[in-house]
Amino acid sequence: MSPAIATAMFSKMCGGERSNVATQAAKLGFVQHSTFKTYYHPKLNLSVKLRDGECSMVFASDANPQKLHQAFRANESQIGKTTFQPSLIATSTPHYNVRVGNS
Repeated sequence: MSPAIATAMFSKMCGGERSNVATQAAKLGFVQHSTFKTYYHPKLNLSVKLRDGECSMVFASDANPQKLHQAFRANESQIGKTTFQPSLIATSTPHYNVRVGNS
């Protein structure tokens, strides 16, 4: 996933008024897991979770990790301070976790 797509999806799901996340998720093609309440995108290999005022996204990307991190930092003026780190998911494609909120 490119930095542009990753930051756009994060902004749409985790930015602004999060009370409308179900509507936004449906518009973007996400499906909500019935037990865990996490939103999954079946084509983009990413998931979004809202919990206790925090929104996090886990996604797969072959993009340069520094470029991904820079893209999220550049978006902070619109969405708030983010944390970005590699995810511990073990697959051939690297996964990352980005979050905004109470962390």
